[in-house]
Amino acid sequence: MIGGIVFVATGDDGDKGQSGEAGNSAVRSPGAESPDGPTEPDEPSLPDMRSPGGGETPAGEFKDVLDADEVRSVVFKGSGGTTKLDVTPYKVQKGGYAELKAAGINIEKAPGLVPYYITVSYTNRGGEEPWIPTWYSQVTIQSAPGERITRVNYVDEYAKCNFLDPNARGALTVGRSYKPCEIYLAPEDKPFYMVWGIDRISGDGEASVVWKLVD
Repeated sequence: MIGGIVFVATGDDGDKGQSGEAGNSAVRSPGAESPDGPTEPDEPSLPDMRSPGGGETPAGEFKDVLDADEVRSVVFKGSGGTTKLDVTPYKVQKGGYAELKAAGINIEKAPGLVPYYITVSYTNRGGEEPWIPTWYSQVTIQSAPGERITRVNYVDEYAKCNFLDPNARGALTVGRSYKPCEIYLAPEDKPFYMVWGIDRISGDGEASVVWKLVD
């Protein structure tokens, strides 16, 4: 049974921009994620990175949008150092209010919005090997530039969308992947996108990579 629900309000994010080897920047690169390595127990708990951020951007359309199966190499500068990552949308699954309710996640049905379970893959390609990966704070889901989609916070585990990736135990060493899943209430029958580069808490940064998740 799920312990509780918090609805997260939408915020504004930025337009896509060109990047270099700056903090939380991106360089187009084909690639594939590596299989998860051996697991290690007793890692620290992940912090809650699921609060809304600020950030402002002019309305409009995303440019240079990637397909959902494309991998992009990015550089993330965290407090412990720099990590090179391969990032890609790993799985996008349409859910339902009924199945969430059956799992104890009681979400009031919102007209025109449907639940989606969105899993993102982050593979360490070099640099810092943190126990607590915080780079997923650089990912937001948007229906248009600056129009963030509502994210649902939920307590405990949900088999179809587990925020705490059970395969990511111990330090995220080079070659290992981390795949957290989050639930979003997305507009029905409308496109939406995954954006890298704007911190979802502080709103700092610029959108440097955009993937189209649903047409």
